[in-house]
Amino acid sequence: LTSNEGYLAGAVTRMAGKTVFGVQHGGHNGYIDDNSAHGHTEYAHYDKMITWGWTKIDDHLPHCETIPLPSPKLSEQPLKSNYLEKIKSTKTNKRDILFLSNLFHRFPNPSTCGQSRVDFIDEISNSQEDLMCSINDAGLTISHKPFSMKYVDLYPEHYRRLEMAGGASYHLLNSTHKGLTVKLINTCRIVLYDQIGTGTLECLTSEVPIMVFWKRIYSRESSYARDLVAALEQYGIVHSNTDTLVEEIKTYLDDPDKWMNNTERKQAIQNFCQKFALTDPHWYKKW
Repeated sequence: LTSNEGYLAGAVTRMAGKTVFGVQHGGHNGYIDDNSAHGHTEYAHYDKMITWGWTKIDDHLPHCETIPLPSPKLSEQPLKSNYLEKIKSTKTNKRDILFLSNLFHRFPNPSTCGQSRVDFIDEISNSQEDLMCSINDAGLTISHKPFSMKYVDLYPEHYRRLEMAGGASYHLLNSTHKGLTVKLINTCRIVLYDQIGTGTLECLTSEVPIMVFWKRIYSRESSYARDLVAALEQYGIVHSNTDTLVEEIKTYLDDPDKWMNNTERKQAIQNFCQKFALTDPHWYKKW
């Protein structure tokens, strides 16, 4: 609905006395606090919205009825693969970390939380430099895939500083596509995101080895998600500082099988996904 054509279609539907349905199409919904970008551009225009499991909207945002259903995309597990076996068999050919960073908005963004607005660009840049220094100091290697190569063109000095901070450990990927593939994941031993976004949810539901370096610079978890995110932190998935992140990555690299199959960690992931990234192999029956 978030287009001129969509708004017109929604208005005509309402004028005809019919119901406007929205369908969740990506992450951040439900578990990011004060998510005004989606609240005002989407929830405000729907009568009912099909969600990936969540039901609560912040009181001060526009409301619509929520209908939790398993996500078709996540249920199909497009990133599913036997990563642990491939890590064992080709270990010497892989880099340690595949880092996928979020976008930079070039111009001020009207959102309040969840969007990496340009007024936070210094803090975001500094956090990434600190990350690369810590990775280098720990003797780990990292491949960095930007959200889009246009940001490398827009902020070349930032990426030069990352190369300096990371030294020989750092490698900037010249990737022409936005998404994540099994082939790309298999170039490294673990995936690292800087937020819990759509890609993170895809990895968690497809059992991809993953961690998240989340500084809460421009987003933070909602009250409805606080306990579930705290469990992800407790069991080493989410980190807000480089010290714990590096130590957890080393623990994982020492024994990926043991780390991935830890019962408490798997339960924390399942509990989070049950609420915000719901899947079902028979999702079409539920729909």
